[in-house]
Amino acid sequence: MLKKIITIFTIFLLSQNIAFGYELTILHSNDIHGRIDSIEYIKDQKPIGGWARRSGLIKDIKSKTKNTLVLDAGDIYQGSVYDQLFDGMPEMSFLDISGYDAICLGNHELDKGIENFENLTKMTKTPFLAANLEFISNFYLNGKIKSHIVKDYEGYRIGIIGMTTPELKHLSTYSNEIELRDYQKTLQFLVDYLRNDVDLLILLSHSGVEKDIETAKTISGIDVIVGGHSHTFMEKPFLVNKQGRKTLVVQDGEFGVKLGRLDIDFDDTGIKKYSSKLIVLDENVLADPKIQNKVDELNSDINLIRKQKLGKSLVDLDLRKDSLSKNITNSGVLVLKAIMKTCPNADIAMINAGSLRGNKIIPKGNISKMDIIEMLPFSNKIVLAEIKGSAIKSILENSARRYPSTNQAFLQTLGVSYTIDIKGEPQILTADLEKVTKEGNRIKNVKINNKELDENALYKVLTTDYLFSGGDGYLQFSTASNSSRTDYSVTNAVIDYIKTEKKVYPKCTDRLIIEE
Repeated sequence: MLKKIITIFTIFLLSQNIAFGYELTILHSNDIHGRIDSIEYIKDQKPIGGWARRSGLIKDIKSKTKNTLVLDAGDIYQGSVYDQLFDGMPEMSFLDISGYDAICLGNHELDKGIENFENLTKMTKTPFLAANLEFISNFYLNGKIKSHIVKDYEGYRIGIIGMTTPELKHLSTYSNEIELRDYQKTLQFLVDYLRNDVDLLILLSHSGVEKDIETAKTISGIDVIVGGHSHTFMEKPFLVNKQGRKTLVVQDGEFGVKLGRLDIDFDDTGIKKYSSKLIVLDENVLADPKIQNKVDELNSDINLIRKQKLGKSLVDLDLRKDSLSKNITNSGVLVLKAIMKTCPNADIAMINAGSLRGNKIIPKGNISKMDIIEMLPFSNKIVLAEIKGSAIKSILENSARRYPSTNQAFLQTLGVSYTIDIKGEPQILTADLEKVTKEGNRIKNVKINNKELDENALYKVLTTDYLFSGGDGYLQFSTASNSSRTDYSVTNAVIDYIKTEKKVYPKCTDRLIIEE
């Protein structure tokens, strides 16, 4: 009789299409970069994004779903005028108010120093994750930054592993204070350690979409990879089927203009069903009043900077990421002319595309102090280095090694004309960017101020302390015969330049030729 009742009940459940397994909603963000308030992300369209809207939407979704996990994949601050004034402190409190469960440590979390980051972690209960990172002498952070966490839900457990970019040492000016563990071995160890103890395993990664897809293909046992670092809007997850188990790779773009949502049904054999979308945080999203009140208070200080006019640009300034990483732009020329003004006897100047932020066009007309701070949010200092022509060619090979892919290491230059032959062999570096394993031959016809490059001659090059220290794999500066570091930031140089010139009209006079 009991067996008959069980059979009838099972048939009833199946007829009602009730799933045997678990359900979870993952809400995710990445690369917010200090965009605390909504922004005009697309020219002439209404502002979108902002912490208050994101928090409001998170709380609304949580109220309507049974099991929700909220994650951020790093670079939560550093990149806007808010961080120039408030050093990332508002974001730490917002993490807790919004209900984030974990955040991966991004490379820009360390931009203002290890001690500053330590102080910020004391302001939030949200755990930072980075299994492959070790601080050489900061014992507090070694204990505070976790390799993973496990969260218990009703009937199942979720493991979350954090991994930061394996290039971190060459993306941070504090590289001498950190060590990185082998990415593949560290992650594989944790997957093996956790897999049998959890029902769902998530990798929270600040490594870029290419690395995340590679990881999904090479390491078995991960169900979801929530990524960041490459600022990629993934409207649909990248799906990898490996050994009968699905791995989904998702990412939410940049600047917090959207919120990622991934709904999954799963059991002990893996993900059975999923749906995903990126939700635009527009005026239809109700803001969290608690955060909105705090943002309004911050804006009273921000508005003072917004009103400080420096001068005028007679042309639109192109800050689009695709432009900066594939050609010499007038915004790059503006920055480099300001740098050259500090040392007129320098031969050339160069700065990486990733130092210029905003991903937009600044319309011609008045330029405010806020425009420049948001264009150049990092505290990079100017350095004068004397290096051989052969090193300059190798530097340009590094700049062109990923061309035509979007590449924040691509150089904006002044005083240099050259050709990129994309059929040529690209320069190859180790994964940690610490060694050139094969020199490239893509760069041709290099001219310095209209004269053919002499590979044995010494040239005076103005750059940033970030590149001079080997950032983005520019190891060639270590061969400098002479160098002079200054305390003058690139940001302040540009501010002072515009104040002095009053009207600026940056033009690209150097020739960059692409051979296909």
